[in-house]
Amino acid sequence: MFENLLNNDEEDKKNSNLPQQEIKENLKEEISTKPLINYNEGRTFSISLFEEELRNSSEIRNKARFLNTKNINAYHIADSCICLIVKELLNYPLPSYADSWLPLVMRQYIGNAVHSCIQDNSAQFTEAEVSIKVPSIMFSGRIDNIINNDVLVEIKSCKYDDFKWVIKNKKPRQKDFYQLMVYKYILENHLKEIRESTEKTRTQKPILDSYNIQKLQIIYVSHDLCASDIDSINDSVKLVKTLKKIFDSKNNSLFFINSIELDVKTFDSKIYLDWVESKLKRIKFYVDSNKLPDPKDEFIEDKCFFCVYSKSCEYKKR
Repeated sequence: MFENLLNNDEEDKKNSNLPQQEIKENLKEEISTKPLINYNEGRTFSISLFEEELRNSSEIRNKARFLNTKNINAYHIADSCICLIVKELLNYPLPSYADSWLPLVMRQYIGNAVHSCIQDNSAQFTEAEVSIKVPSIMFSGRIDNIINNDVLVEIKSCKYDDFKWVIKNKKPRQKDFYQLMVYKYILENHLKEIRESTEKTRTQKPILDSYNIQKLQIIYVSHDLCASDIDSINDSVKLVKTLKKIFDSKNNSLFFINSIELDVKTFDSKIYLDWVESKLKRIKFYVDSNKLPDPKDEFIEDKCFFCVYSKSCEYKKR
């Protein structure tokens, strides 16, 4: 049955083989050829219309990405249910590719801006946007930053609730920690293949012959300063003032930035690296076998809220 579903959409199969640049050009053309709105005098910006526009652009963008996905990435390993990953890699058909939660689109743009702001205005990193493509295990990703040969740095924008949790607990979110462990695993086990691979990459490859990652650092930037459970603007203002006091913002104007650092010597990294390797191998097994995960697979997780397959997923936890 699965094979029949894959064969139902010949146009999607055709698009999935297009190079990335051609897909981008097709996207631009598709957006630019949409019918123009009747610009009547006195017409103002409509939020409800923008919601529909956002859904349409999300549909186009995600469809191009899904149909062009050929590799496992770090986010897949760190924070995705294995069902989503395998379906995406096998180009499993969808009735709609639009994001199930549209504010996610805005957060993606904010996240990109946060990355650019830090990377474009700092000379503290020795490598930035480092491409790590490993054909033998179907992996492709980019490390935000490396400092010398021993520090991995990720930049994360997050909502206030998460930001507050990070500050209070003085540790990173679990998914961010695992993402850095993925990069550590790849650099320690596949650096030679990365550097010798002839596959094209959009950014530079690692520049060193060896890395000895001893520190993991996550730079957190709050993209909003209002908790989700706050009901009034007055309460939000009080919350911001409290936060500014915590960070001593008179002496630290960047009170919305926080950095968490982990020394790998303080915990048994092998446990986490083994987990990363296991999930990588399991995904590759399902994809190579052209089949969906076993319903009892340990890597099936309750990540349904943001998942584009959630409405029709046979594995969804009810």
